[in-house]
This record gives sequence, structure tokens and C-alpha cells, in this order.
Amino acid sequence: MLNQRQIEIILDIYENSGKYFTAAYLAKQKNTSLRTMQGDLKIIKDEFAQNKYASIESQKAKGSYLKIHDQDAFSDWVNALYVQYNCDNLDYPMNRVSKIVFLLLSTIRTTSMYDLEDELHISHSTLVGDIKIAQENLEEFNLRLIRENNRLKIAGFEVNKRRCLAENALYLAHVQGQDQEDDCIDMQRIAYIKDILLRVFTDRQYYISDIDFNNAVLTVNIMMHRIQRQFFIKENELEITDELDKEMMISQQIFDNLKQRFLCNIPREEVEFFGLYLKGQEICKNKEIISQEIDDFINETFVGIRQNYGVDFTNNIGLKLSMGLHCIPLIIRLKYDMQIQNESLSTVKENFPLGYDIATYFSYLLQQKYAVKANESEISLIAAHFYGSMLELKQKKQNIRILIISAMKQSMTVLLRSMLRKWFAAEIGQLDFLQANQITEQLLDEYDVFLTTEKNDFYEKGLAMLIDTFVTEKDHRNIKLLMDGFKNVDDVIDIFQKDLFFNVNGMTKDDIIKLLSAKSADKYEIEGIYEAVLERENIGSTFFSQAVAIPHPIRTISSDTFISVGITEEPVIWDEEGHKVNVIMLLHVGKNNLGSFQLWDLLSHILLEKNWVDEAVVKGNFEEFLQCIANVLKSKF
Repeated sequence: MLNQRQIEIILDIYENSGKYFTAAYLAKQKNTSLRTMQGDLKIIKDEFAQNKYASIESQKAKGSYLKIHDQDAFSDWVNALYVQYNCDNLDYPMNRVSKIVFLLLSTIRTTSMYDLEDELHISHSTLVGDIKIAQENLEEFNLRLIRENNRLKIAGFEVNKRRCLAENALYLAHVQGQDQEDDCIDMQRIAYIKDILLRVFTDRQYYISDIDFNNAVLTVNIMMHRIQRQFFIKENELEITDELDKEMMISQQIFDNLKQRFLCNIPREEVEFFGLYLKGQEICKNKEIISQEIDDFINETFVGIRQNYGVDFTNNIGLKLSMGLHCIPLIIRLKYDMQIQNESLSTVKENFPLGYDIATYFSYLLQQKYAVKANESEISLIAAHFYGSMLELKQKKQNIRILIISAMKQSMTVLLRSMLRKWFAAEIGQLDFLQANQITEQLLDEYDVFLTTEKNDFYEKGLAMLIDTFVTEKDHRNIKLLMDGFKNVDDVIDIFQKDLFFNVNGMTKDDIIKLLSAKSADKYEIEGIYEAVLERENIGSTFFSQAVAIPHPIRTISSDTFISVGITEEPVIWDEEGHKVNVIMLLHVGKNNLGSFQLWDLLSHILLEKNWVDEAVVKGNFEEFLQCIANVLKSKF
């Protein structure tokens, strides 16, 4: 099992994939000895060799670099690592009766009532009452709770025990203190199983819907967990009368792959069970693990995220699965006021502010649907799930293929085509113009960048970034951000404008937001930014760290990326928690501009620096402020 430092190393080299590094450099970064770092890298290399998603390659005189072999699978794996990194030592609360059932289903032998009383810290009479409730719950699954000589055991068919685990979401439980192999919601295992099923279903041309695929992954996960613990389906438990030839071939291929990974024998009854599951028999699929309601909610939130943040997760099966899994116990925790409280999770807000903001929006939609509000720790856990997927945005594309969606006649596109070629001759591999009614789904797969000269459906739904028919320098900067992101410190500094820098001494929070919004609206000729900023403030604090607040609209207003700054020597109370701020940066990331979202990552680097705020406030002028920002960012590029 990877430790915290080794996970940090993997995350660091992934964020800087394509760049060379040495063990000595990493040892200095992590403040550890060279020998320790060399040992960590050996463990990481062994982990990579096992999952085969990536490897660390070396080149003489340059050092080592990360080589990714399967981007999707590796992203899922990194996503799982980040969740593990932020969730370490956290347990997902269960009610007492559920925990009793979970513990009894997790052991072959009988369990002493006295041991249960000690483990649960309850009296004998309380346990007796819980057992009575557990007996009633188990009857639904044709299971019996047997009590003999103050020892307990759950009796019944293994298929029914699995139904009980699945339908009560007990396999989601984190039981603090157990070994990793006993942790049924190990996201690395789930990512691996998902990859196997995806490859086999594709190879066998087996059609399955998103929600059925997700539930198939979770079904296999619980099967492998039970098999590893020596809980097997017996021959007399299944009465199969249907033809399962195709399903059995698929099931056999899946488990042939899995037994190599998990080093265990898979009895034929288990292969038949999953074949029957695929056939859709009621006995094996009485209820869905991830409900249609949760699946629909995840899809709706991803569409909302795409429209408001320009980040498209709608086709990310791995992220859908992990978020669906996360929502099941999350909704229970929120509903019964059992939210996780962990101050260390505040580091997510500093290290990954964009992910945290997306998670805040996600929790806002969750609150609208279920009337429950998540705290900062819960939002941080949600943010962790977006980490691996967001890192993919940093992978630069070569020979960029651009499609401009425009109603202009071909004869009128010459100027625009010429300007784009002039600006981006080295980057553009293909540049085409099409009208909106000519666009098909197949065509969309052929391009990397989408621009439009009209506010059409492609703009409104988050696909294409808006540019002017007669492009200006502002369009140049926006397109450059879309294609290249921020390549150096100067690119970041250019985002700040002197006419959007203000001394706001003596002003209230609302006055500051009004000022920064109004000045930004005038400069970029946009409407509605003040209202959109207030709407975002209403769903959660935009205080991030180190006396800095980053107010921003809940939805993007235009294609322009900018930061409007207010500085005050006297701190302003920013939220109900009493956080005080001296620097307020009103941020607007351009609509449908993925490259500009890197600005959030750069701001996280700024937020982690401890001293620049005091220096910027004391000096108080625009040029010195930019110098403070530049000094902080030097190590980032």
C-alpha cells in the first residue's frame, strides 16, 4: 500500500508529466533523504508495473519522466489516489444495526456477543434490542440471525447475503483500522475492475447502458471482496433455466482477467452468477446499487458543470461511477446530520481551488434536490473526486484542429482565417468553417478546439468559445489561452489590468463586490456579473486562504478571462465564520475556455505562499502587486 508521501510524489510528477526529474530533486522537494526517495521511487515503479497504466522512464543526462500508457485508466487510478490521500483515516458512519449486520456478514465463524458489545461500546441490553431489529431486516433477504450460547451468526445463501450487502450499501462502509484488502470501497480496485469490464464488453460487442455498467462494476467488486474472504456461492443456490452462452463467455473472460490480478481461484458458480446478472434475472438484480435517481442527478450536475465552468465530464464513466458511489453514503450522512468533520481537508481548498469550487456547485445542486447542506469537509471530499479528471486538461494537444461555427459565407471568412493563421501558425494543424446546421456528432470528434461567431446552442451549451467576426487583441488572448493555457509568468501577469486595480480601504464586502463587478462590466461590456457573483456567494464562502478572497460568478458571463483586484489595509470580514481578507480578486474565467481554467491552479500556488499578501498590502500599488505575484509564480514555471 502506498503511503502519503509516495502518493504526493505520484501526484506531483503527474501534474508535471512530460518534464524530467531526478531523485535528488524530489528528495529536496519532499525534505527527505536521497536514499529514502530512491526507495519511494522503487515502490512507485513496482506499483506502475503492476497496474501497467504508466511507467517511469529514464534518459541519460536528463533524468526520469512519467510515461502514460493508458490515459483514461491512469486518470481513474490517480483520481482514486487523491481520494485516498484526502480521506485517509476517515470512516463513513453507519448506524449501529447496519454495522452489526456488516460485521456478522464479514466473518465465517460465529461472533461473540461480548466482543460486539466491546467493539460497539454498548450494553448487553442495547445489543439484544439491536439484534431484534437486525433479525427483522434480514428476513427481507431470506436470511436468519442465529443466536446460540451468546454467539451470533447469519445463516442463508451467499447470493442473499450479497443482496443484503448491496441493497443496504453496506459494502460502502469504511471500517476504521482494518487492512486495505478488507476495505470494500477501495477506489483503485474499482478503477481496475471498471477497466477490465470496459475492455471485455467492447471486445464482445456487448451493449450496456451507463447505469447498468456502473452497477455491474460494483457487483463484481463485491463479488471479488467476498471471494477473497472465502465466501462462495454454492452449487444448489442457483437454478438456471435460461440460455447463458453469450453471457457466460463474457463472464468467463472477465474473471480470467480478475483472477490474475487478485490471485485467487474463481469457482464456476461465481462465473454463472455474473452471467445470470448480465442476463438480467430478478434474483440477481432485485434493486440497483446506484439508483436511476442518483444516476440522473450525476448526469444533470455534469451538464450544469459543463455549462457553468466549461469543463466537460459528461463522458467520463470513471468519474460518474466514483461520484455515484460517493453520493450514496453522502446523502445518508447529510440527511441524518452525520457529516465528516476534518480540519485537514481544508488543504484541498488551497491546493485545488477550482475543484473545490466545482464541488461547491455540486453540493449546491445536491442541496436543491435533497434539501441538505454539505459542510466544508464534505465539499472537500467531493472535490477530491474531480482531481484526476481535471489533471487531464493539462495534457497539451499537438497539431490542433480548429472548427469555427459561423453563419458567415465562405467568401467572408478570409480575414478571420488569415488572422488566426497569422497568430497561431505553429499550433494549427487544421482550420475549418461550418454552419451550425452542418454539425453532426461524428464531426465533433474530429476537432480539438471549437469557436463560434454567434451566441448559438453550441455556445450556450458549453462547446464553442465566442469570438468576434472581426477579431481583436482580446480575442487573440482568449484563443491563446484556450489552446496553450499559461506557459510562463508573463502570461499570468497579463491577466491583471491597471484599470481593474483598486484601493478599497473602508469599504464593506458588498461595496467591494459592487465596485469590482461594475468596473469589470464596463471594461468588457458584459451584463449580469454582479448578480452572478452574489448568487455564488450565497452558496458558500469564497474565502480561500491567507487573507485572500476570490469572489466569482456562479456561471460564466462572456469569453473574457480577467481578474479585478481590491486591496485594503484594514481587513474586511468576509463570511459568517469571521474570516478576514486584505486582498480581494474577483475572478472571471472565460466561457468554454478550458485553457483559462489553469488560472485556478496558478491561484492555488499563490494561496499557498504565506508572505506575499502582507507585502502587497503594505506597498499598495499595482506595479508592486504584480511583482509580488511574479515572485510567487517563478517556481511554478
